[in-house]
Amino acid sequence: MSYQILRDNQFIANVDTNVYVDTNIVWGETYTYIVKGVSYQCQGSFSTPISYTTTNGLTEVLNENIAKLYPNPTDKEITIETTLPMRKVEVINANGQTIYINEPNKNEVKINTSKFVLGNYIAVITTSKGIIKRSFVVK
Repeated sequence: MSYQILRDNQFIANVDTNVYVDTNIVWGETYTYIVKGVSYQCQGSFSTPISYTTTNGLTEVLNENIAKLYPNPTDKEITIETTLPMRKVEVINANGQTIYINEPNKNEVKINTSKFVLGNYIAVITTSKGIIKRSFVVK
């Protein structure tokens, strides 16, 4: 069984799990999602639309040069480097749960990922200029 995911009536993903994290969004925007289950024998109908407005109270920083996250993918540890001191670093799992939080007030953080479940994660980095998001994979 797989799932087709549409955002604003545009196909965005085909996934084999019942969890999907949409990382290609803009804060403050409203998105509408629908999902359809698909198997080899049949297809379901699309779900009831669900609308979601992203909010966080801070500006998302889009400049790619402000933060680096490596190695990606990883199996033991990630390093996050920023040009501005990090006020807060959070790691969000594929279920949308915060599994790591730290307030380092420095430009480099190392996070042990050896006990993370295999999968996709988002690092949410807060600086004085706003929020930076970086996705990464634990393999």
